[in-house]
Amino acid sequence: MRHFQESMNIHFAHTATRVSLIVLSLASHTAVAEMQLTDVDEQQINALFDRWNDVFNRASDAKPQTLYADQVEWYGQSLSAQQVTEREAAFVNKNKDYHQSIISEPAIQAVYEDPAEAASDDVRVTFVKEVSPPSGKEQNYPAEFLVKKLPQGWRIVSETDGVTRFNQKMKSGEEGDASVAKGKFDGRHESYVWTTSFDPRTGGICTEESDCNSLLWNSDPEIAPVYVTDRLIEGVIALPALDNSGRDRVVVHTGWWMGGWSPLYLYDIQQKQWIRDIPPITYNINFEENLTDDVIIKPDAARPGWVKIVNGDMDAVANNSDEVTKTTTERLLVLQ
Repeated sequence: MRHFQESMNIHFAHTATRVSLIVLSLASHTAVAEMQLTDVDEQQINALFDRWNDVFNRASDAKPQTLYADQVEWYGQSLSAQQVTEREAAFVNKNKDYHQSIISEPAIQAVYEDPAEAASDDVRVTFVKEVSPPSGKEQNYPAEFLVKKLPQGWRIVSETDGVTRFNQKMKSGEEGDASVAKGKFDGRHESYVWTTSFDPRTGGICTEESDCNSLLWNSDPEIAPVYVTDRLIEGVIALPALDNSGRDRVVVHTGWWMGGWSPLYLYDIQQKQWIRDIPPITYNINFEENLTDDVIIKPDAARPGWVKIVNGDMDAVANNSDEVTKTTTERLLVLQ
C-alpha cells in the first residue's frame, strides 16, 4: 500500500493504514463473522497490490509474472496469466506517459455469496485509482480485484473497474447494479460517480457494530470526494432534467443492517465541487420500494428551480395510516 500512503495528500487524509478483513453477505450486508488476516497474509496481499501498481508505473524491479493465477477474468475476458501480462506490457510500452496513483485506502473483503454457505476463499480488494491515460486527461476509476491464496502465494484471479463494467453492461443491454452512474453532473461534461464506505476509526470495512463514513466520488480528479452519510450506500442513480441548468443530479441511496428508514440524498456539481441540492429525503423501503427516483423527485412545473418530493411519513407509519407518504417542495440549491 506504499503508493496510497505516498499520495494521501492528493485529496484527503482520513483513513488509517490498517487493513481488516470482514466476512459479509454481499446481497444483504448481514455481518456474519469477523476474520483476521495473519500478518503474513496481510503483508502478502499488500505486496501483491504494490507489485501490480509497480508494473503500470514502470518500476525497475516490477515482477509481472508474480501477479496472476493461471486463468484470469480480466475486464470481462477470460485470459491466461501470460495473455494478461503480455497485454499489460504492450500497453505500458506503447503509452510512455501513462502512470497511476492509488488515492483511497484499499478495502479487503471476503467474497461471501450466501449466508447459508461457507465463505469463498476469494478475497475482494477495492480501491480508487487516478490514471493519466494516453489522452492526457487524468481520470479516477473505482478498481477491483479478486485475489486467492494459491500454493505459490496470493494471486489475482479477477481484475476490472466499475466504469468498464458499467459501460459493458450498457452496451450489452444488461441491467446495471447502481454501483456507478453516468451523467453531466456539472451541466457540461459527462462523468462517472460512485461511492466508497469505510470505518473511520480503522480504515476497514463498515460493520453493523462500527461507525461508517461514506464518500461520493467523481471520475474527474478535480472534483474532490465528499462525505455523504454515516450509513452504507446502496447505490447511485443519475436523474436528469430537474431544472433548466443542464445539470444531471445523482440520487444516493443509503441503507443499514436494521430498519427500513434510509435517507436519500441529491447532489450535483457546481463550481468544481459536489453540492447537496436539497435536504435529505425521508425514505422507507418497505413502503416506497416501487417508487422510482423520478417519481420521488420531480420538477415542480409551477415553480422552475423547485422540485416536488415524495417523503415517507414516519408519523403516519407509526399510526398505521393508509397514506404513508407526503409530498413537499424544495428549492434546488444554486451557488452564486
